[in-house]
Amino acid sequence: MIKSITLAVVVILLGTFSINAQEPVAQWENITTSSIEGTRTTCMAEGKNGAIMLGSIGGVYRSDDMGSSWKKVNNGIPVKPTLAMCATPDGVVYISVDTSVFRSIDNGDSWVRVTNNINPKPVGFLYAYKDGRVFAGPWGALFVTKDSGTTWQSYDTYMPRNNNENPNCYGCIAFGKYNRIFATIGYGMQISTNDGASWSIWKGFKYAVTTEKSDYLIIEGHTLYANDLSGLSDLGSIANGSKSYIITPLLYTQQIPGYACNMRDAFSGFFRSTLLLDSGKMLVGLINYGIDGVYTNSTNTRIFWLNYKNNGLNCRIVNEIFQHSSGSIFAGTLGGGVYRSDDKGSSWTEGKSGLTDAYITYIHNDTKRNRILAATACGLYYTTDKGSSWTNCSKGLENYSIFKIAQSSTHYYALGWTGLYKCRIDSLVWSRVFVVGEHDITYFNDVTVGTKDSVVVGIEYQGAYISTDNGVKWKKFLYDTTVSVYGVYNSVAQKSWYTGVALISKTTNGGIDWSLLTDGTLGGSPARLFKHDADNRFYTMCSKGFTWLDESFDPPKFTSLTGNSPKKIFDYYSNNLSQIYALNNVGIYRMWNADADWRNYGVNLPSTQCATLALDNDGYLYVGTMGKGIYRTKETTDKLYPAAQRFPVNKAKEIITNTVKFEWDSIVSARAIHLQVSLTSDMSNPVVNDSAIKGLTKNVLGLRSNKEYFWRIKSKHKTYSSEWSPVWSFLTASKVPAKIQLDSPPTLNKVTPTTITLAWHPDDNAERYHVQVTDIDAKQIILEDSTITDTTVQVTVVPKHSYQWKVSAIGSKGKGVWSDTWMFTAEEMTEVGSEETSQIYVSPSPATDIVRINGVDEYVFSYTIYNSIGKIVLTGTTSIIPIQSLPSGHYTCELTLKQKSIYRTFTVSK
Repeated sequence: MIKSITLAVVVILLGTFSINAQEPVAQWENITTSSIEGTRTTCMAEGKNGAIMLGSIGGVYRSDDMGSSWKKVNNGIPVKPTLAMCATPDGVVYISVDTSVFRSIDNGDSWVRVTNNINPKPVGFLYAYKDGRVFAGPWGALFVTKDSGTTWQSYDTYMPRNNNENPNCYGCIAFGKYNRIFATIGYGMQISTNDGASWSIWKGFKYAVTTEKSDYLIIEGHTLYANDLSGLSDLGSIANGSKSYIITPLLYTQQIPGYACNMRDAFSGFFRSTLLLDSGKMLVGLINYGIDGVYTNSTNTRIFWLNYKNNGLNCRIVNEIFQHSSGSIFAGTLGGGVYRSDDKGSSWTEGKSGLTDAYITYIHNDTKRNRILAATACGLYYTTDKGSSWTNCSKGLENYSIFKIAQSSTHYYALGWTGLYKCRIDSLVWSRVFVVGEHDITYFNDVTVGTKDSVVVGIEYQGAYISTDNGVKWKKFLYDTTVSVYGVYNSVAQKSWYTGVALISKTTNGGIDWSLLTDGTLGGSPARLFKHDADNRFYTMCSKGFTWLDESFDPPKFTSLTGNSPKKIFDYYSNNLSQIYALNNVGIYRMWNADADWRNYGVNLPSTQCATLALDNDGYLYVGTMGKGIYRTKETTDKLYPAAQRFPVNKAKEIITNTVKFEWDSIVSARAIHLQVSLTSDMSNPVVNDSAIKGLTKNVLGLRSNKEYFWRIKSKHKTYSSEWSPVWSFLTASKVPAKIQLDSPPTLNKVTPTTITLAWHPDDNAERYHVQVTDIDAKQIILEDSTITDTTVQVTVVPKHSYQWKVSAIGSKGKGVWSDTWMFTAEEMTEVGSEETSQIYVSPSPATDIVRINGVDEYVFSYTIYNSIGKIVLTGTTSIIPIQSLPSGHYTCELTLKQKSIYRTFTVSK
């Protein structure tokens, strides 16, 4: 038997700030198609009218057609693994789920809880005696009811106990011949001949299978004995070549992965997978060491056992044998559904219609081929389309109990209860690999592929072995054969290997020499190693909790993280966003921030227990369940979400502009935030465009008052970026307008047009402007207007008069101060004689690049170009004027010649 591997996670996300719950809750979908088999049965009984009742990891089923089809009957029972089942002679069915016992009088259509005063511990044993009494065995106790579960009385009151020991099994009872009753509550096998009034320890046996015809016991010597009044007769041990095997008690099959213990010792008790036939032969279901199946003794006195044909019994891991009143025999399997034999075990027929609760033991992602492999008790399957279809790839496997898969560049390695298998990746045909030092009962704990395709296996109490030729030859890798290797990690960066034993050990010369990494942080045993993550870190767990090993130090430094981390973790993955997903028997958790804040990531998974975890190349997370098949996230975990905006809130008003503090919630795995702020809703030409913000805030200076701004953010992690958040807007607060800056005409300038345009610079806080223009010569105000909303105004002037003007702005918070006062003089437009100027003109009009002054070749002249508001834009003395710098519009050209001015107009069109 393989000890289950309990792994743990230590997490630290350096440089990552994290978050609150703005991301959507993970959604899952079942991708277990009909091609994946693997229902894991736990118990069987016969109800009324010959109905077959079946307990499984995924719930309770009933068959009304001798196992050909099945219907789920869970009404009134929580959907959790069932532990035990029995039926009274009149067809009343009892079943246990965790600490509760339920009763059904209608073949499971409805159930009633009848636990009442039974000890609140898991009930792993139920037995209905022919007189109508029902016995229930919680851990370390035995109860009986005579009134269909209304009340329960202790049946172990007079049993001897060893107060220095803890009980090591569920309470069990069996009625043998000669009025003998065998029972145990975890302190050895006991016998009573007076219906429990007194008990005595019986011959030191731990395990018993008994009927009224004969009593059978199994002891530590790997031998099965039959007992009669005349004494014990040796029925021998099950043999396979030169090896012999103990028939392992099967009650351990209800145990949850992740709890490491030696089940053979922990669940001492009665066999339920054993059946005594009328011929005197016994059928025994066996689930270990490569000879799984149903076995029978050739006679009731022979000292060896033979495989009982198993014709048609495709899943050999048998953990329940049940004989129907019709004489048919049913075999419940550890992940392969239910089989029926109508010829006392010579041949078997599978009945799986309706049994959809596949039990998944391991999921592996082939990153190079984007191939997902799933291990069930019915074999290995693979998919290349994210679970839409599955193909069996079990050819060559002697046993289907695979609990670990590793991969080199050319081979897969599968580790199961019976040892190590390998296959070429391109062929998917498996062959057995025998490791040096492997013997009759070898417990494999781990297999890992390192650099240059080297393969290392960890073995229980034998250290570790390494192969560099695809498993052909092996040599010692960890020489201490007194330890158990619970994990192996190969660091490419450090050119070293690490193993998890009592503490973490390190080698840099291929396993010849090892150094123990004892910095005082770790303590306890065993220490278990994890895979490395996207940042090339790896993790370990010991009795002090989760630990991250930082290889940048020499020796490596251990950083212990506590937080609210889940317990008894046995698998984890890190995606491309450095998010850590951890799996224990309860569910899936994601590390929420660098303080080891974990949150439940399996909220929308069905009520079931999880067994294995995997992550594919695209970031989709897969979880294999104990009885519900395989589930996959509907969205990739590599999807980075934008942080949720907090301030300024959408449509906010009166935001003070001295310093605007933008705020957002944190987001898992965001290592930077990209902030954009713009004056337009399409976010073109942003005034803020910062893509490297660390933290949850950004102070922005220099925003204009009384303006509507728009802002959005996205999250960033290395090369990954989220989508943009929604565009939010806010309105900055207005102020008393500032002093206006005048623009044109420049002060003290001379203007010639009779109508000129006055212009000034706008103020963000102005709703309107107050303009005052005074004719200095006439000593009167020619314009007094406080309703102007534009930044220009036209005035008519008198030649040879001087003017002064000023502007102030008026806003919601009041009126600003006056601008400076500027002055200008209107000159008289004097024409040269018509005979001299009739041939002077500007062409072309409209123009794009240049204009030419025609008819001035005989004159010495200069020109001044004014725009439409009277502002000088060009001057010069040549007849060809480049106008590439001028925007489209109307222009006036003032030509000065013979100390007089003439004016011509033209248009620029771009």
